[in-house]
Order: sequence, then C-alpha cells, then structure tokens
Amino acid sequence: MTTMDLEVDSTKEMGSSSLSSTEVNNESIESTPSSTTSQLEHVTPAKEAVKAKGGGEPAVPGIINKQESEEDDAFCWRKFLTVNSDYALEAAPVFDFAGAPLKDKWDQFTISDLKIEYLVEKNLTTATKTYDKVFWVGNIRKYFGYLAKVEDEGYPATGKEIPYQWMNFVKDCHGIGYCASLKSLNAALIPPLQILKSEMDWRSCIITRARNQLTIHPLVAETFKLEMNLGFKPGTAVEILDKSNMSMMKEGTITDVKGTRVFVRYWDALDPKNTSTSGLWCDIRSFLGAPVPPGWTKSIGHEILGHEGYDPIPLNENFFDETNEDEDETDDVPVLQEVGMKLETIDPYNLNYIAAATVVKVLKFGHMVISIESPTNITGEKLAGAQQNLYLCHISSPHIFPCGFTNEVGIELIPPADRPSHDKPFIWKDYFETTGSKPLAIKKSSDIPQTGFSIGHKLEAANFSSIQPATVVDIKGPLLRIRIDGSEEGTDKWMHYESFDLYPVGWCDLLEYRLTGPKKDSTFWKKYKHPSQFKPTILSRARILPQLELSNDAAKKGMKRKSAELYDTAVFNCDVMKADAIKLGPKPKVLRKSTVEEVRAMLKNKKTSHATEH
Repeated sequence: MTTMDLEVDSTKEMGSSSLSSTEVNNESIESTPSSTTSQLEHVTPAKEAVKAKGGGEPAVPGIINKQESEEDDAFCWRKFLTVNSDYALEAAPVFDFAGAPLKDKWDQFTISDLKIEYLVEKNLTTATKTYDKVFWVGNIRKYFGYLAKVEDEGYPATGKEIPYQWMNFVKDCHGIGYCASLKSLNAALIPPLQILKSEMDWRSCIITRARNQLTIHPLVAETFKLEMNLGFKPGTAVEILDKSNMSMMKEGTITDVKGTRVFVRYWDALDPKNTSTSGLWCDIRSFLGAPVPPGWTKSIGHEILGHEGYDPIPLNENFFDETNEDEDETDDVPVLQEVGMKLETIDPYNLNYIAAATVVKVLKFGHMVISIESPTNITGEKLAGAQQNLYLCHISSPHIFPCGFTNEVGIELIPPADRPSHDKPFIWKDYFETTGSKPLAIKKSSDIPQTGFSIGHKLEAANFSSIQPATVVDIKGPLLRIRIDGSEEGTDKWMHYESFDLYPVGWCDLLEYRLTGPKKDSTFWKKYKHPSQFKPTILSRARILPQLELSNDAAKKGMKRKSAELYDTAVFNCDVMKADAIKLGPKPKVLRKSTVEEVRAMLKNKKTSHATEH
C-alpha cells in the first residue's frame, strides 16, 4: 500500500545548470571523503580527527567509516575497493533497484569523465590562515553503485597512475563552481602537495581541462533529498508486523529514521535500548513488514497486539482503493481466495527456502494468513527445530507464487507434508487429484525480467536488524539468490528483484546507516584483503600537520613550515571556475529546463505503490 503523504519543504526555484547559476545548498549531505591516496596529501587539522569509539556525537558525514572501522564487523566499501583493486568487482546498477533514490535519472546523471569539486578538509590551517573548507577538482572515472572513483585533476599526463579515491557521488561530489558559490564561508580550492611541487603550470592546466567539460547537475542533491522525504518522523504511531510471529500485527512507535528505513519500537518492549528485541528496522515500503497507520489491522479484519484499551478508528475504504492493492485483478474481478487453497511462497522466516503454503484465513482487501510448510526429510518427519509458520501477506505480494512456479524456474520446493508419497518427485497435479485441494490463482510471470542484475554483482541487503554487503549468486525468473558476504552457501536468501530490502552499494554510506560486514575471522577474508590492510604510504611522505610545534625535530619542523607556507601561495581563484569563458557540454536532456519546483511536482505525482504488504 502507499506510504503516508509526501511532505516537501518549500525552497526557492532554481534555474538551469550553467556554471554561473546558483548551486543547490546541500550542506546537509556534504561530507569529507574517507582517507585514500590523494586526500592524504592535504593539510589536516588535528582537531578534526575522528572521535574515538564511543566518543559522543557521530563523526561528520562521510567520515563515518573511519569511526566504524574500529569495530570488528563494520564495513567500508571505499577501503575495501581500494585494497582489492586487483579484482574485477562489479556493482549492480542503481537504476535496477526498485526503491533507490535517483534511479529514474541515474544513467543521465552519471556520465563518464564528469568533472567535479569535492571537499577535502574542514578548518584547514596553513602557516598564515585558516580555511573553513578546502576543495579540489577531480574526474570521475568509474561508478560502483552510488560510489564514484575520482582521480585528482592537475597531474601531468605521464602515463603513470593518477592518485584516486572512492567517494559517494551524491553527497561527496559537487559541480564545478560549487566552492565559489559558498560566499558565506571562507572556502578555497587548494591542490594536493604533489601537484604544488610539480614543475607544470597547474593553474592553466586546471582551467584548460575544465573548458567544455560536463559537471554534475545541481539538482542531483536536491532530488535525492526530495525522494528520501516520505513523511515518516520519530514519534509517529504505527502498526507493524511482529517479527517473531509474522501472522500478527503489533502497536508501535517510530523512534528513528534513516532515509526510507525506520526503527519501530514495539509497545511492549521490555528493554527499549536493545534494538534486537524491542522492535525492528524496516523499509517503509518493504513487502516483508512495513509500518502502516493505526486502524489498518482492524480495517482488514485482523487482530493486533496492543496496550489495554487500544482501539483505533478503522481506516476509510478509500485508503485501500487508492493504494491499488488488488493489482492481480483482471476486468475488476478479484482473485478468489478460500481457506485451504495452495500456493508457493518464499519463507519469510528463512529466506533460503521456497515452500508450499496453505491459506488458513481470508481477510479483507486481498489480505490473508497462510501456513508455510517447513523442511522435511524423505519420511515426512519435520527436521529438528522446524515448525509450521504463519504469515500475513497480500495477494499481490511478490513473495508468493502460483503452484508450479518453482518447477518452471528450476528451484527446489519444500512440498506439502501431507503429500501422498515421500519417495517420488512432488507434482502439484498429482497432489490436487489425490487430495482434492485447489490452487490459489495467482497471476505471476516466471520469465526472467529485463534488468541489469547479473551473477556476481555486489549490493547491500537488509534483514530485520542490519544491512550487509552481499553478492548475487544466482537468478531464477524474477528472483535473485543473495549471499551475504562472509556467510555459508546454505544461508543464501531468495529475494525478488524489486524488493525494497535490496540497496545499491553506497546506500548505507549515503544515509550514514551502519553497514555490517563479515567478521575478521570469516573465510571471506581468505579471498579478499581486509580493509584494515589499507596503509597509505603517502601519509608519511606528503601530509603536513598545521600544528608545527608538534615536531621536536628541527629539520622536520622546517620542512613542515616550508610546505605549509607553500599552501598559502597555492590558493586557486574559485571564481575562475565559474567564469563565463568556461563552457560546459550538454546537460542531461530531461533536466535541460527543470527547476526544483518541477522536480517536486514530478515526485509528488509519481506513483508510490509497493509501500507495504501484509
């Protein structure tokens, strides 16, 4: 069903993306790229060092991975990609994820060899002056999900590898002229030390190389913020699926919001600080349990667990009509749902299995409760710890399928426990003839959709408690077999390619959401280098500390002072990068005349179905 109404704050209209136009103020998502190669050549004030683990407020956006890397299982894509550059790793493209911000325009925004400005340091102190922010110019050479491989501009064309770093395209990369637009700040463009020490005329080189080049459209950051604003706020009362009994709903309250993911605390949480037991993290559009308005459960004719006296007013029937939930209807004739009908479903308690299921309760507006078969041995006896699980879902859920779906796509099915023979291959036709059962007429295609997902693609996958780096290991029809990096083969997950619990690489970094990686003792690190192996050698050769008194060695102190003074003469004229003489190439056509107001109108009118499934 659809989410609550989209809330958008009003800001002033923006024009086209020429260098002289006003840049979008995206301070809220601006960040400093994590330490890799060229960034380490810039002056870094000691007071901006990342706070020690547990040291109060989070580090500034973009440095979150420095802080998290101290934890055993925190994962940093930027460092991982740097130390594993020998591997031909590929990320699933952003435009293939159902709920990815900017997916509809990603191929237009992300043009090869875009020229950008990026934040290097904050509060940089040279020998004579302190700058609030220091930027430099780079060229995007490759995209990896939301991440971009950026080479520093200004190095001579010698054929040698140019220092690069991985950064987030949305929050770390800015259009040429962005630094000059920050009139209220003492900002500057300052090149890396190696460029300053080179004999080439780097100032002329920068201007020449920028002429007639493409840069990032200023609406990228603004569009992202609009697409992330779906109206849910901390303190909102909701109803949510009980993750321990997924046939029931519970009363809850949203207590935290990270983009489209929210944490819902159950009304009866005994330990509110323990997020593993007090509630669950979920995407507000997820098919596997998403928050819905109070009164939703009562409206579909189901029970809910809430505090004594909890009796919300049922929702108007128009609410369900507007969500277009009966997507499987043909000619306005609803799909017939009866108790006892059979179907196939991904087991939400164990996504590694697709099992036979039975409708045990029919609710209103296309909802139902189904009983899911558990794995059995050849004698029909349940495996240790296995049980029949109940699940509240909707007839249009992408997690349920018609009988015979698994046979068509080549996936093993957990058959009904009451099948006539446990020694022969299971066939639905024989089962229906013997038992008299009926199939639920779900209209689904088993054809492989035309998407960009391929075996080996990297992405980020969510469960009820965390998001982890993962790999596509198989594709069967519309289903992706997802393996959490570091996990064993038997724990793979079947997930629909349009699942809102799959995210592009860099999503967690973009939203400052913790990405949980493999443990250090995982066999995963026998194949790949651990990010902790990243040792920037440039750090000891070129990084200059502004606090000159920190060195007791006179020679080293003199070297640092000389280099710091060199920076004072190296401030680049930001206004030159906005001069009319520098022309940019064509902008993405769809944005040629777009304004912020037009983008907002487009997003408001955009269909936001697939919001919740119960």
